[in-house]
Amino acid sequence: MHSRIEQSQSLLETKETRMHLSLSPRGRRRLIQFGFRSVVVVLTVLYGVVPLGIYVFPGILKTLIFLTFVNKPIMANYSDPQSSGLPATRNFYIESEPEVLLGTWHILPKSLMDTKDTSPSFYESSLRGGHPIILYMHGNSGSRAGYHRVELYQVLRDLDVHVIAFDYRGYGDSSPVSVTEDALVHDGRSVFSWLKERSGNSPIFVWGHSLGTGVSSRAVSELCQEGNPPVGLVLEAPFNNMQEEVVMHPLSRVFRLVPWYRWAAVSALKRNKILFESDKHVSGVTIPIVILQIGRASCRERV
Repeated sequence: MHSRIEQSQSLLETKETRMHLSLSPRGRRRLIQFGFRSVVVVLTVLYGVVPLGIYVFPGILKTLIFLTFVNKPIMANYSDPQSSGLPATRNFYIESEPEVLLGTWHILPKSLMDTKDTSPSFYESSLRGGHPIILYMHGNSGSRAGYHRVELYQVLRDLDVHVIAFDYRGYGDSSPVSVTEDALVHDGRSVFSWLKERSGNSPIFVWGHSLGTGVSSRAVSELCQEGNPPVGLVLEAPFNNMQEEVVMHPLSRVFRLVPWYRWAAVSALKRNKILFESDKHVSGVTIPIVILQIGRASCRERV
């Protein structure tokens, strides 16, 4: 028993001796040098490599803005909207341009949910029935089947309105082709044109969320200038423009101390032609606009 205690004490003394040696002046200097070098490497990557990479490879920023690779929910069955909690909903595809199809859901108003007719002709004719129609343009990442988006459709359905929700090219089950600002705006306008041809005198409202506010504000501005606007525009969680969004986004806070970060980011946006200048486009909108900032307890309306 005594020998085991003595062995344990011997081991403790050996460990204390090693710790004392590691904390010798020379050891401390080496530790400080290692820490300093590590900090230099981290700062070089954050403030040098990342901004330079954004400038040299502008496609990186484009990928991070659109997030088309984040396809959630992963197991969504777009052809069966009921599996996502949306009965009385039709799945179909709208051609935006040759070889570009947009996956679309038509969610019937609450008062029409009990219908037994599921034919495409019934769904299209119902659009002329006078119920308000909301054309929903979602934000980046995910698809029209996103859980939070489905919850919104259900709320809007309870207000007895039609909801037309679609995925831009590159999202969901729409054609997997390259995305740009111009392409997304074209897709939004294509769905609006399809809807306008079938809605008769039913009022159409365009609802954009997040990145969709950039798409919808530009699309609606163009429609207003052409004399073919919807009845109203809803902007949920909008941003002023993409340059400001990229520079001021919380995730870019660590880079703001870098003098050339803004230049690198703005340069990449311009080369990709990703501007989403909603603050300019809304000046051309001649219809009522409702601005929603969810989570900030604020709602502003411009008439």
